[in-house]
Amino acid sequence: MCLAPVQLYWNEILKDYIIPGKFDPTFMITHRVPLEDMAKLYQVFDKREAGVIKVFVETKASSPPMPGCPKTSRVDDWGHGDPGVSLAGDL
Repeated sequence: MCLAPVQLYWNEILKDYIIPGKFDPTFMITHRVPLEDMAKLYQVFDKREAGVIKVFVETKASSPPMPGCPKTSRVDDWGHGDPGVSLAGDL
């Protein structure tokens, strides 16, 4: 298993690219689910179903979805089973 040296570069990436708006990492988010769906999410992710790649896990402290990001959805509503279909919501 390889580990990414995120902490080594995080300050530079955040201050030089993300905060000034030169890079928007939200394009990578494919789904947004409530914390209560974590057990089901792990099963779907493990099987690579419903196009799940990067998931924002919503808690009570989370802000509403930003424009261009997936809206909150429930794992049971994705109609998973076809790994080639992404049902990420309104991207």
